Order: sequence, then C-alpha cells, then structure tokens
Amino acid sequence: MKSWLMAFLFAPLALLGFGCQPSSSKIRLIVPDYYKGPVKIKQSAEGASVKKDGGIWIFEIPSTGALEAQNIEPLRRIQIPSEAVYKSGVSIPWSLPEVIGGVEPINGVMLRQLGTDADGWYYFFIGTSSDAKAYWEKVNGSSGS
Repeated sequence: MKSWLMAFLFAPLALLGFGCQPSSSKIRLIVPDYYKGPVKIKQSAEGASVKKDGGIWIFEIPSTGALEAQNIEPLRRIQIPSEAVYKSGVSIPWSLPEVIGGVEPINGVMLRQLGTDADGWYYFFIGTSSDAKAYWEKVNGSSGS
C-alpha cells in the first residue's frame, strides 16, 4: 500500500491515541453577576461537584472567586474555558493574547488566563489587562520591574 494512503487512513487513529479532545468537550465558567477579580480553581476531595450539561463541564465560581472542586480533570485536559458567563447569562469576553502574537486588541474587562501554581490552583482573572498583570505579579511575589 502506498505510504500516503496509509498515512491518510491511520492519521485519525493516531490523533485519537494522542488525547485530542472531541469538540463537544467544553468548559463554562459561571461567575456572580458584576464580579471582577481573580478566579481560582483547585481540586479538593471535599470540594463542590462539577456538573456536565450537554457535553459542557460547568464550573460555578462562588463570590470569593475561589472554587475547590471534586473533579477538575476537564480543566486539566482542556485548560482553556470555552466560555465564561455571569450568573444572569451575560457573556464575558475572553482574551488569549498568545494566539494573536502577544498583543491584545482590547484592554476592556475580559476573562484572562494567568497560569497555575505549585499548590495546584488554576488562575484566571476577570478585568483589564493591567489589573490582571498586577494581580499575577502579587501572586508570584514579583514587582514586574
């Protein structure tokens, strides 16, 4: 069999074997109405349960901004929320500067992915770029200068 034909036939199987996520695997963050500030998510046996609704994993963030959930495996696999909404259903735009060369087109209030820490927290921020940067520098103990 020709090598290009074998590659065509077996490429989809190889992708499945390397853990590619189906397009139906999504994450929705729900935050309290008008919330701005840090959003932290961490796994904890005593944490809240995470629900799945129609192929979408729902992480409901409390007013403290910190969610300890029994299962954060979807977040570990997918890593980037598919959407963020306020409790009322109003959508929160999100920023992925790495996708567009590190330059953000808008400095408005957006969901921003910050990173993780050694304690297992996944950090996000709802706010402006400068507020997110100041918060992340505070968390990491650096002045940014």
